[in-house]
Amino acid sequence: MIVGACASVARRRSYGIVLAMVVALTGMWCVAASAQDAAQAGLQPTGSEPLEAQQVDSQQTGKPPLIGVAAAAAVPPQFIANNISLGDVIDAIQGKIGRPMIVSPKMRAMFVTGTFDLESPMATLAKLVRTMGLMTYDDGRSLHLYRDSEVTSSVVQMSHQRLSDVRSFLRSSRLYDEHYPLAGDDNAAVFYVSGPPIYVRLVVTAAKYLDQQPDMRINPAMVLRVVPLHNTFVVNRRYQVRDEMVSVPGVADIIHALFDSSGGVQPQRASSATSVPDTQEDALTDALNLSSKARDAKAAANGSSSDDMSGRDQMVAMKGETVSDVRMVPNPDDNSIVLYGPRAHVDLMERAIHAVDIAKRQIELSLWIIDVDRQKLNELGINWQSSANYGPFTASANGTQTTTLNSITFLATVNALSEKGQANIVSRPIVLTEENLPAIFDNSHTQYYPLVGERTAALEHFTYGTMVSVLPRLTQGGQEVEMIVTVRDGRSQNSASTAKNTPVIPVVSDTQISTVARVPKFKSLLLGGSTIDQHESTTYYIPGLWNIPVVGRLFRLDRTRTEHMVRLFLIQPRVLMREDGWMDGQTLPAGDLMSERSEMAKTSQMLQQYIQHVGSDSEGDQKEKSTEGHDARH
Repeated sequence: MIVGACASVARRRSYGIVLAMVVALTGMWCVAASAQDAAQAGLQPTGSEPLEAQQVDSQQTGKPPLIGVAAAAAVPPQFIANNISLGDVIDAIQGKIGRPMIVSPKMRAMFVTGTFDLESPMATLAKLVRTMGLMTYDDGRSLHLYRDSEVTSSVVQMSHQRLSDVRSFLRSSRLYDEHYPLAGDDNAAVFYVSGPPIYVRLVVTAAKYLDQQPDMRINPAMVLRVVPLHNTFVVNRRYQVRDEMVSVPGVADIIHALFDSSGGVQPQRASSATSVPDTQEDALTDALNLSSKARDAKAAANGSSSDDMSGRDQMVAMKGETVSDVRMVPNPDDNSIVLYGPRAHVDLMERAIHAVDIAKRQIELSLWIIDVDRQKLNELGINWQSSANYGPFTASANGTQTTTLNSITFLATVNALSEKGQANIVSRPIVLTEENLPAIFDNSHTQYYPLVGERTAALEHFTYGTMVSVLPRLTQGGQEVEMIVTVRDGRSQNSASTAKNTPVIPVVSDTQISTVARVPKFKSLLLGGSTIDQHESTTYYIPGLWNIPVVGRLFRLDRTRTEHMVRLFLIQPRVLMREDGWMDGQTLPAGDLMSERSEMAKTSQMLQQYIQHVGSDSEGDQKEKSTEGHDARH
């Protein structure tokens, strides 16, 4: 009986274990089936780890996986694609970005497989566009996506508008895309556009809309146009050089003189920076030729060719027509010119304005005014009639008192002489100017003296001092700088002389130098050589005793010192690159002369410290000799 009961209990327990195993296997099969369905649908269970991850964890830990229990750690949102349409992936990214995305039918025909990170949807979209070869266009509300093979193009021709008008309209309405620029001349009525289909349709529609505006169809022959200037000034530039007023004509005066029906030029003082043609035909030819040269140079730099008509051909095409019916108003507030008149004449005048408004290179001019003892002049290695022979010092003379040289070595020698009191750097100004514009260095003194007549009196003045005027120009290729240099160096001989209450009319010695020179790259121009006699009188006396008659001379000492100095002018031009800038007020780019001189000073200081260290380690019996040698080197 007992044995039979035990067997019955054992059979019941076996049935229970088998039933539990069947239930467990059924649950595992259901979970696996649901995971497979979710993977095929492209969905990832939120808040739980993938089945593969659970299997990997179970293999690493050696424990059986937990069935039906959610993981504690959150997983970043992902989209798992298994040979599904690219449009479905874009739809998933669109839900994360929160803005409409319009996908072309050809894109939806593409199928992809992979895992896409939805935590950074914009980065995922950018990577997808880059790797799949897609085009995008954002119209401000929706993002349009196309395949690269869907690119379209169109040639748009208008009757009343120009390309610049269409581009301005698209930019103002925030529809213009810099990735798909409009190709053509800004003043032309024909342009070419290429890009996504929606973008091309928008551009073509905008061009037709602008071309059919009522105000343009009422009087299509008259146009109003604002021409901005980017490189020159619209008004005249006036500045004073001592008692003389110099005027550099602005673009408005140049264009007015160019298209004046009488062909004349308004009477004004022409500066060395500009020249105005004599006749209207010559002026128009020069302006259009200048525009043609500028376009050819730009095309050569870009590796392309220009198909525009030459300046003379344009001049011949417009010959016989007058532009006196065009109204031109300069606007100095935004540095622009407002034109109103017939379209053909306004176009011609605008081309002339662009021909004058050309970009200029910036040139930095450094000037050193140096006085050197005449007896020590030979130590500088200067030979005005031949060439320099001071070690690495290279110079070439041109038969006058000018030469081009290496300024680094020259200034190092001048600094050595100045420490001995045999040279003096009077001034070192720096001016930043543009090519073909004069730079003026003027350090002058003005003295006034009365002129008294029998019934009239007047107060006159005279000005003297040092003035240097430099007009730089760049040669072809920019390897040399051609400079027109004018130097005036004057000083008063008897400015302190008076005869009782009647002032003496001063005597001024004036030295003038005018030359034209070409300075190679990394070289400087040295000119001058005029002698300056400096007289200095000093009296030493004992107070109270020096004014005793006859005996007082024993307590007074008069000394007169005369120095014969030679004044030199060193001009260093340096062409600034477009990437160079002035930071923190006066910081210059690397390689400037000041930084090189600073490095030379640091090297000299280091050598002096080394010499002092060697002298301190010498033997006691040679200390005096080492000190004498050190002083001799200094």
